[in-house]
Amino acid sequence: MWTRMQQLMQEEVTVRVKVESANRGGLLVKYGPFDGFVPVGQFGQVGQGSSGALHTDRGARTRTTYTGTQACATLYGVSDV
Repeated sequence: MWTRMQQLMQEEVTVRVKVESANRGGLLVKYGPFDGFVPVGQFGQVGQGSSGALHTDRGARTRTTYTGTQACATLYGVSDV
């Protein structure tokens, strides 16, 4: 699975992640069995994509309203730590 994650990162593939919770710095997300973090400075534009996934936006809503939703994300770092 780590090989696949690295491949997704290298190919800059957009994946759908589940927003587990939010903190002051951004969103804590889950992709399959993996945990991730989306910093507030990396949020994209708000809207429902054709896939039904929610795209986030700085200042459009409080971060906590995203908890339990899905968001589109591109992997920029993969670590097994």
